[in-house]
Amino acid sequence: METTPIMRLLTTRLIVLSFLLGSIAHAQTHLQPTISSKPVYDTEVMPVVESSLSKMWESADAVVEVRIDSSEVKGIDRPGIAGRPQLPHVRTYHTSEVLRVIKGDVGKRSTIVFTQSAGQLELPDKIIRVADVEPLPSGERYVVFLRRPNSAGPWILLGERDGAFRLREGRVQPQGFGPVAREQANVTERQFGDQLERVAVRSPKPKV
Repeated sequence: METTPIMRLLTTRLIVLSFLLGSIAHAQTHLQPTISSKPVYDTEVMPVVESSLSKMWESADAVVEVRIDSSEVKGIDRPGIAGRPQLPHVRTYHTSEVLRVIKGDVGKRSTIVFTQSAGQLELPDKIIRVADVEPLPSGERYVVFLRRPNSAGPWILLGERDGAFRLREGRVQPQGFGPVAREQANVTERQFGDQLERVAVRSPKPKV
């Protein structure tokens, strides 16, 4: 059947109208915000950051090169104050393979767990997250400065992210923002290793 100019015009308008309605529906679908009924509580971290590489070395119980294989966020309960419950500490636990031991009594190729104050913890009635601090990404190599307050507990990242230096493509990418991180930004792995060796020689030996 031959179409008339009027029929062609009506068909064109219907196609345009259908396209516009479809576009509007698609946009509304993607613009819908995700609303959670749980309150979100932000906690802040104020780590003690050492002012030099030698001071970091002396403060650390171990300095090791690791590869983070997996990470898990956990909540650590803390006692209430004046009968009022406190939010738990949020910490990310990194399970890592030791690739090289630079300082400390750690077995090479052993598996260690170290923690940092970072991450987001979802509880049945609330969400707690560490503000402005992201956990170290898994699957990457790092030189990490660690301390261990007691032999039964996990290793703790010294100075939080300032105690971690990612190794990628032969260069060092400090994960923190303190003076040592600024000094070591984009130096080569070889240069960083040489600095650690010089610091180790100059540092006082532990008492036996």
